[in-house]
Amino acid sequence: MALKDVRPYFRTALNGLGFSEWDDAFNYENVPDTIIDKSYHLGTISSSNVVMQQRKLSYTASINVKVFFKGFREPKEALDEAMIQGDNILAAVLKPSTRNAGATLKNVNFDSLEAVPMDVSNDNVVRLEIGFTCDLLLPLEEGI
Repeated sequence: MALKDVRPYFRTALNGLGFSEWDDAFNYENVPDTIIDKSYHLGTISSSNVVMQQRKLSYTASINVKVFFKGFREPKEALDEAMIQGDNILAAVLKPSTRNAGATLKNVNFDSLEAVPMDVSNDNVVRLEIGFTCDLLLPLEEGI
């Protein structure tokens, strides 16, 4: 897996759980109210060099996944659902058979999870922010 494959990896896991992607490249605050429940946004990727050898580059790529839950009349329902689905997301993304089975994806690490209100004035929507770091191996002889 190279950088171009990180987002599809997460997209496959989240779509498999029944979530829908909000595919605006950067803005996650403009998801329409009618489709915000159980939608997600894949953040931009940042990466850093770990080890560079003659024919391969070992590096990491960090990604932040934002998942939205609507509480409708009860904001606590959104928070409860976010916690339940947070566990499901972690299990799907960190599944050993997929997270370290590729030739270039060596591992996916869980970094952080936080549930926050979508907006100070709108606590009926909870945004679950989950951070991951992917360990990647890029063969340099194949080119980029």
